[in-house]
Amino acid sequence: MEQGQCISEKIIVQTQWMKDACLEKTGVMADKIVVIPPVIDIKPKKFFSFENMLIPTFIYPATPLIYKNHKVIVEACKKLVCNGINDFQVLFTLTGKENKLSQSLYEEVRKYNLPIKFIGKISREELFEWYSKAMLVFPSYIETFGMPLLEAKMYMAPIIALETSYSHEILEEYPYTRFINNATELKFAIWGILNEYSTY
Repeated sequence: MEQGQCISEKIIVQTQWMKDACLEKTGVMADKIVVIPPVIDIKPKKFFSFENMLIPTFIYPATPLIYKNHKVIVEACKKLVCNGINDFQVLFTLTGKENKLSQSLYEEVRKYNLPIKFIGKISREELFEWYSKAMLVFPSYIETFGMPLLEAKMYMAPIIALETSYSHEILEEYPYTRFINNATELKFAIWGILNEYSTY
């Protein structure tokens, strides 16, 4: 070992799937990697209820990066609108001006008159308020943890998530989850929730 170099005795990751991936890639001993999930100090003042919504609302709190997969929501909304279903709204925490991706999403939403609103960046407190009156849709391909999944889960909100290792780990045994793999499955997941809402 060269002078000045050091070897870490432990590596900390937030999820078991990340530990498994590190073990597979590096071949280090399993006891060298420790899983410590993040702790969220949230005490919900009000849990999710369909009765809290004026219109069925879904929210996706995510930055305009390609792996966040906003596109699948846009495509699912196109399919729903084509079937005459537009009595709902999806909230993107984007302005539509951040970068080329957000601009293209904004233009596509306007072109097809989709029920997607760009509400811009919101505070954590505002997001927690939304969890009591909006359902989380979270189609991100890659996350070290996926904090909104845990947050929405604490508010007992319905969640639609991309079927991934991280989402299954966080949402294991959470009964208000629908997993999807593509825009068609997302369309039917939203449709199913809208049918549930109509019974309230």
